[in-house]
Amino acid sequence: ILQYLKERAPEVYRRITYVSVELNPHLLLRQRELLQGFDQKVCFKGWEEVGKVRGLILCNELLDALPVHRVKVQGGKLWEVLVDFREGRFSEVLTPAGEGISGYFRWLGLFPPEGSYAEVGLSALRFIEEAHKKLQKGYLLLIDYGLMAEELLSGDFPGGTLLSYKGHRVSGKILDEPGQRDITAHVNFSAVIKRAQEVGFRVLEFTTQGRFLLETGILEGLQTEERLKERLQAKWFILPQTMGTAFKVLLLGKEVEDGSPHPLRPSESLAEAEGKGPRRDIQEGPDRV
Repeated sequence: ILQYLKERAPEVYRRITYVSVELNPHLLLRQRELLQGFDQKVCFKGWEEVGKVRGLILCNELLDALPVHRVKVQGGKLWEVLVDFREGRFSEVLTPAGEGISGYFRWLGLFPPEGSYAEVGLSALRFIEEAHKKLQKGYLLLIDYGLMAEELLSGDFPGGTLLSYKGHRVSGKILDEPGQRDITAHVNFSAVIKRAQEVGFRVLEFTTQGRFLLETGILEGLQTEERLKERLQAKWFILPQTMGTAFKVLLLGKEVEDGSPHPLRPSESLAEAEGKGPRRDIQEGPDRV
């Protein structure tokens, strides 16, 4: 991002401060190494240290990594799936779901079908609330994989969407190798959008990652033979059979007027851009990333 702005939008680059929020100490060290050439533009903070923001809060695969509650519908009742340690191994145990979890589905207006598992992302909803409080004026851009509630709770995912990853290999055995595997769940974008609107965000865009990247110009300048490798890498992010459809892009705005330039389509106002996909050029940016 910083290299792009430095080369393509030097005036924007001059105005911004890039605040990196990373909890993993190993990834934080790697970020510091990669961003050494931008020392005057970058600072590192914890989320609780971030004050009021005027500009953009960018979250790439954040919500899917936040903790979730796992539930199961059995015998017409909603149960929360907890973890116990018995006979030298971790195992699942069911307990009646509390009001907070039961209320989530009433609030959402949908309920998992009988015999199925589902996830309840209360932490994701709290993050949306916190981001709204921190964002004084500007945008929240969320890039993550997930679906709408109607798809997640349709019965197509009887085991839920909770999965574990290690070395780019996926497994449904989420209790194996504790502490050594990444555990994630699909984002329920219906819930995220609903909470965002409740706290005062305005939904400006919701589209697939493939469409977002194509219409913001990811393939521009990659047509030469010398850039074949980069073009092939870009296709991984935009093709429907890879990441292009599974990942979604949600853009939320706060205190931005209809006459304001759309951050993805600066030649149009927000009012003019509603209902359209993003254009291929990004000429201006926020004061703070």
